Parts: sequence; structure tokens; C-alpha cells
Amino acid sequence: MKCLIRWSAALCAVLCTLSGCEQPEQPTPAAVTQSAISKDSGAVDRSNQAKESNDRVDHDSGEILLTSSESTPENPVSVLLYANRTNIKPGESFEVILELKIDAPWELHDLEATPQGHPTTLKLSLPESFESNSDWIAPKATQSQRPEGGGSYSGTCRFRRTVVVRDSSASGVFPLSCKIEYQACDVRRCLRPATVQLAGEVTVDSRSIVPN
Repeated sequence: MKCLIRWSAALCAVLCTLSGCEQPEQPTPAAVTQSAISKDSGAVDRSNQAKESNDRVDHDSGEILLTSSESTPENPVSVLLYANRTNIKPGESFEVILELKIDAPWELHDLEATPQGHPTTLKLSLPESFESNSDWIAPKATQSQRPEGGGSYSGTCRFRRTVVVRDSSASGVFPLSCKIEYQACDVRRCLRPATVQLAGEVTVDSRSIVPN
């Protein structure tokens, strides 16, 4: 009887092999799960990168935020540096936009204030291959809330300036920076004058320029 059982088992094994009943090894659930996680993680990373790039664009104006400085209790002014374009070709121009968000009830002296009144000053620093032949286009100042005050800025104020990339400019990423000095006052007092330095980058691409 034992011989018959062994012979039957051997015969079944041979028949199973000939008929192809052996199944290929399947990946373990853990391996499948890990593969799915890796793909999902990649999708999340790409989504986050796209969101980060998209967040830099002001959807009302299309301007690109280069950098910013947030207000604090000691300095009630947020400063944001924008450009209307960050990819420029030699010979083209773009705009630099400086936005000041002044917390209430504070105000700033305007650009025309006397030195004793600590006027707001904006100094734009550009690479050698960039130039700006125009002054800042400033918002209209309003009368200060202080009895002895003159022109002032409050709320959100935007300053604009046109910059030209020279025809001889090479391709590359170029820095630009802006130094802002101001003094915040309310009806009772003035804070110490403050200085904010912001820096950003724009890209010049001359590859599609055909020389004369």
C-alpha cells in the first residue's frame, strides 16, 4: 500500500508539471504596496513643486513675487518685491514693482519729505548689463494724520520702475536688489527709522536672438 501511495504521488507531480499547473511566483503584498507608495510620493512631490511655483504669481496682475519681508510689532511694514517678467531677452524691458503694506494706524513719510522728516527712499541695484533711465513711479501721497506732518503713505502702496536689459547682455541668472528706508509714525509717536534690503533674480536668455 505504501508503494502504491508513493507511486500515485509521483504520477500526480509528473502530470501537474506536464500540464503547466505550476503558477509563477507572485509579488508579495508588501512589495506591491511599496511600489504604489513610491509612485504616489513622486506625484505628490511634483504637485508640491507646481504649487510652489504657482504661489509666486499674483493671479490678479500676473506679477511674479521675487522676495518679501513680513511686518513685526517693532516694524509695522511688509515689503514685497515683484517683477512683471522674470525671463527676458537682451534688448527687452521689464518692470520692477515694490509693494509696501503698512499696518494701521501707521503711516510713512512720502518720497518728498524733508531729510529731518526721514523720507521714504528706494534704491534699486542692478547688474552692469541692466539699466534704468526712469525714476520710480510713486503713488499719490495723502495728508498726514499728524498735525505737523506733510505727505504720507498708508495702507498698501505700490512703486514701479522700468528696467532695460542691454543688447550686449549674456545669458544667465542675474541678481537685482532694492534697499528701502522709511520711518513709521502714528498720531502720537514715530518709530526709529527702518531699513529693509530685498534681493531677487531674473533670467536673461539670448539663445533665440539672431545676430545681424
